[in-house]
Amino acid sequence: MLFDFLENYRDQLATHFALEEAFGYFDDPVDVAPHISEEVESLRSEHGDLYEAICGIVERAIDLLGESPTLAGFRDIANWLCQFDEHFQRHESRENELIMQAFNEDIGVGD
Repeated sequence: MLFDFLENYRDQLATHFALEEAFGYFDDPVDVAPHISEEVESLRSEHGDLYEAICGIVERAIDLLGESPTLAGFRDIANWLCQFDEHFQRHESRENELIMQAFNEDIGVGD
């Protein structure tokens, strides 16, 4: 069950990143606010790093629990997932902030 959850989570993240990149949610803000392009590229490059990180967690979990599951093993997996989630949440927050910055500063909020 845990393996299924981890593998499903990994696959959902792959889809999430692929959709973000395929549909270019940053394309319009970059066209309007070219000064954010470096941060946009930095955020896009994190997708690969984040995906590799979750793949590593899945592989380590399979190795750790495949042999002889222990409470310590489950704790390790939980810690890895918490660290990953913190990184992922910071990433998503930065994406949202950057989009809002572009729209508020360069497009304007209107009255």
